[in-house]
This record gives sequence, C-alpha cells and structure tokens, in this order.
Amino acid sequence: MFFIFGFGKQTVKELGTSEKIRCQNCGNVRPWEYKKIRSWFSLFFIPVIPYKTVYIKSCPVCKTGLKVDKEEAVNHMQGPDIHDGLTDVQRNYREQMDTYNRKD
Repeated sequence: MFFIFGFGKQTVKELGTSEKIRCQNCGNVRPWEYKKIRSWFSLFFIPVIPYKTVYIKSCPVCKTGLKVDKEEAVNHMQGPDIHDGLTDVQRNYREQMDTYNRKD
C-alpha cells in the first residue's frame, strides 16, 4: 500500500476591495483587492488540511501585494453572502421559493 501526499496546494478567496490607494509599483490609483490565500496538505491530490493562511491586499493592475492582518481583511468583506451566511445557490433557491409561494 502506498500514499501520495503533498504540500503547497493553494486556494485564493476574494474578500472585497479597499478604498482607492496609489500603488508604489505602478502608480495607478485604484481600489485594492483583499484576498485570503490558504495552503493545504493534500492526500491523493485532494486538499485535506489547511496548514497556512495569509491575508493580502493587492493592486488590481500590477498585482503587487502587501500582507495584512486578518481583522483588516475581514472588515472589508463584501456581499450579502458574508452577512447572512448563505451561498449564492442557497440565496437563489430561497428567492425562487418565495416567488413560488406568493403565486398561491
């Protein structure tokens, strides 16, 4: 019996945008993007256990990034799915059921 395991699989989750910031690298003034980058331990090429999480904000033009703490990144999370805990699919299902129930 053998096992195939690995480190380094990464997932990136967009958290939202910041106020407009001038990038020191490219000079553009744009809202920067907050991202959560998570590194995983994988077993048989399937990510199983996260072992490292980093929060960054990056320039949308040149992709220059800065590490930020979790509190700063989480404070900039956007979208209704963050506030009500539902995914887009769940939210769409609820909306469809609401319109279906109103027809009766």
